[in-house]
Amino acid sequence: MAAYAVLMQQVDDVDRYRNEYLPGVRPLLRKHGAEVLVGGFDAEPAEGEPPNSTVVIRFADTAAAWGFFNDRTTGR
Repeated sequence: MAAYAVLMQQVDDVDRYRNEYLPGVRPLLRKHGAEVLVGGFDAEPAEGEPPNSTVVIRFADTAAAWGFFNDRTTGR
């Protein structure tokens, strides 16, 4: 059964996030069979003031998700 990770994070340097972090994490996501379903900075909150970035990632199962989160490699 698929497992999903929903990440809400505050990204203060969007250019650096896009140009440095994302290229580095993509190989790690591939390694664990992850698929990014949603990722962006343009969500409109229904209420409150959430962080500016939301990402939803699908994994094949919880073992794959935990494998990703516990992986200490950089993906580079």
